[in-house]
Amino acid sequence: MAPRTSTGGGVGHPRPPGRPPESDHAVHSHHLVADLHGAYTRDGGDSRAAELAGQLRTASRAFAGLWSEHPVLGSHCAPKRLRHPRLGLLELRCQTPVDPHQSQRLPVFTAVPGSESHARLRLLSV
Repeated sequence: MAPRTSTGGGVGHPRPPGRPPESDHAVHSHHLVADLHGAYTRDGGDSRAAELAGQLRTASRAFAGLWSEHPVLGSHCAPKRLRHPRLGLLELRCQTPVDPHQSQRLPVFTAVPGSESHARLRLLSV
């Protein structure tokens, strides 16, 4: 089964409103492909992840190139930079709790307390 949580964007997907800056696109794409590759490896060749990977390999040369590298996610989630439509560029840390029984992950993004990104995020609560 393909990952049910996704930040969207990246290889083969339309960009959501809060997206990585163009300069981070390559790294972000690599992480998304590695995430799908992990689901494919875990769930097998008859899975939804395999179906999605096949569709993306056909539709996107960039995806096919990344897929052929057999990317693997590390045990940590690197800091991410996302461009919010109203707040501008945010530098966020990510924690990803995993529910192994449901093959689901929930990325939780936070900003370092006292940082400019933290102050900007607080504006959303007003």
